[in-house]
Amino acid sequence: MSGLDQEHNVEQFEAHLRRWGGRPPSLAPAHAASRVVGQLPERRGATPWLRLAAVTAMLVLVAVTAWLGRPSRPSQAAMATVGSDQVVQFWLDSQTPVYFVLPPFGGESGGNT
Repeated sequence: MSGLDQEHNVEQFEAHLRRWGGRPPSLAPAHAASRVVGQLPERRGATPWLRLAAVTAMLVLVAVTAWLGRPSRPSQAAMATVGSDQVVQFWLDSQTPVYFVLPPFGGESGGNT
């Protein structure tokens, strides 16, 4: 039942829209266009110093972001030592070692044969 009501509402809306669209304009098109253009604010060009300031601010922002976002250099404590049995010990800081165990050279799991 609601489908029939919706179809009736759409048909009624379309009839009203056709009637509204068929009425003659109250103003001549040229006069209406000049009124619309008259209400628009005047367009002013941006001054050159304002553009220069915007470009400078953007470059400073990019430089600061690149400087603050750069990866940190490893500290002096970060170093690698080679232990026995193909073990490499990498120190992240003075208390944090990371161990890398390498397969034997020419072994089955990798390396040159």
